[in-house]
Amino acid sequence: MTPLAVEASGAVNIGISATGTGTAPITDFVVIRGDIDETSAAWVETTGTWTIPPTADYVIIIRRFDRYPEATDDGEVVYQGTGETFDETVTGENIEKIYYTAWTYGGGLWSCPIYYLLEVKPKMVNAIMLIAFIILALVPTIGAFALKSGRQILGFVAAGAWLLLGIWSYTQSTATWDINYALFWLSMGMVIACSLVAVILKEKKEEEAEEATEDWGDDQELMDDLKTDEQDRERLDRLFGRRKRKKHPRMSSFAKTGKEKRTR
Repeated sequence: MTPLAVEASGAVNIGISATGTGTAPITDFVVIRGDIDETSAAWVETTGTWTIPPTADYVIIIRRFDRYPEATDDGEVVYQGTGETFDETVTGENIEKIYYTAWTYGGGLWSCPIYYLLEVKPKMVNAIMLIAFIILALVPTIGAFALKSGRQILGFVAAGAWLLLGIWSYTQSTATWDINYALFWLSMGMVIACSLVAVILKEKKEEEAEEATEDWGDDQELMDDLKTDEQDRERLDRLFGRRKRKKHPRMSSFAKTGKEKRTR
């Protein structure tokens, strides 16, 4: 038998069937993962439920690991009968997805097929991916609010990280308002918050840049005025500045009086 992996991360019912002219198909078709072998991933339990229409004589469900079965003999028969549930233990390893196709038979005619995809992943892989996404989102978010520089870029990075976490959580959701669905909406809220913070910081940075430019312009004007005044003063000093008086040598007392000064 083809190998199977560890844990269903969440069944995804694509809910689209081909058109047909036979009896009505089953409705509300869901397959969920049960217990698994955590040690060797040698088996996984699955449970399927659906609603069979009153016009159907019986339902048949076929599964494959590589694609959706295209006929009732195109894969393993999971269930055939008139009930509305099945329990199956699938054995193997390293399978990531299980594809189901269901038909009903009634009045000599087959219904159109109903498809269902069960994604199978190890629990440890899911836990590691969740922790990695959360760290990837929290680190730039904290930086955008706590740091003094680079906050705008970190805000956009945080928004992108929360968006990735939200998309991943949505793909893991199996029901309305389960923990993954709630995490999806929380992530979308953080995307909006971080984007707003980044935009506000960008506008604030632009305003500060404009104010700095205006202040620099005023300072430059003042410097130009002071430089002009200094040049004017130098020009006036050259034109009307006082001439320096020449110092004459001091006359001796003999030259002034004709008498020699006696010293005691």
